[in-house]
Amino acid sequence: NQMQVITSTGTEYMLQSDDQDVIDDWFESLTHATTLNNSMVNNFSNVKGSNVQQQDLGSHLDLSRSPLSPSMASLTTSTTNSTSTLEKSKFKEKLKLWLLKRPTKETLREKGIYKDGIFGSTLSTICEKEGSEIPLFVTHCIEAVEERGLYVDGIYRANGNMAEIQKLRFAVNTSDLLTSSSTPPPDIHVITGALKLFFRELQEPLFPYEHYNSIMNVINSKSRAQSIKNILASLPRVNYLTLTVLLQHLLVVVSHSSENRMHIQNLSIIFGPTLMWPKESDDQSLAVSMVMRSQLVDMLLQDYSFFFDSVI
Repeated sequence: NQMQVITSTGTEYMLQSDDQDVIDDWFESLTHATTLNNSMVNNFSNVKGSNVQQQDLGSHLDLSRSPLSPSMASLTTSTTNSTSTLEKSKFKEKLKLWLLKRPTKETLREKGIYKDGIFGSTLSTICEKEGSEIPLFVTHCIEAVEERGLYVDGIYRANGNMAEIQKLRFAVNTSDLLTSSSTPPPDIHVITGALKLFFRELQEPLFPYEHYNSIMNVINSKSRAQSIKNILASLPRVNYLTLTVLLQHLLVVVSHSSENRMHIQNLSIIFGPTLMWPKESDDQSLAVSMVMRSQLVDMLLQDYSFFFDSVI
């Protein structure tokens, strides 16, 4: 169940919930807020444009063309703002109470009410559900990029429209809609943006948490190549296979760098923090770890044949 909201400025939002009652509550609250806002605007317009007449010594003085006096305009604006602030405060309080009463995602998942979609799940859960060893969404995105994105300047570096990326995300999560079946197909930057978002939203990164410290400890050691190769061999099968397919794809992108201007260093900076992150981190170590994560992807791409015993 989802709802699309488009603001007066053209900004799009996609709201989603597995509970239809929740969607109905959102719709009712948004409708109330919109109606209230329009009502206040209309009331102010009526006051400002109304005909005001004043009786003086038995004769009538028509003030219909006279603007509101400064004091009257100030009073009207003050009254309107006070009403608006009060109503907004009530609406926010009501929404806050409603959100606090909602059960957490973990509770719904334990009760079997909430089921993870493709985004925000785990690789093992996705592959078990699909009966595959590599998530189909990853496969479809890679196929789309290699079919019509290899010659696109800045592929993976350029950002797609976030509203369209979220729209694709919701479509995939709610109906298993894959990029290859979309008509017309999404913009190629939307597909690359969705693929990066898919990896960032995994409950556990492509390089599992338990391997993070081991990799960080050897990334700058003299024997790092063999140590990292040993760590890769211990990855869960779906993680290992997904990683190999993704790296092979990135090397295909690099092979067209004369057209798309994407080199190993560019892609390493983009995918390093996307494929691996610590379970807990602090701001002081964040910058250093991001550099080291990019170093890892750079190493894997530079010496792919060594790490995976095959040549693309």
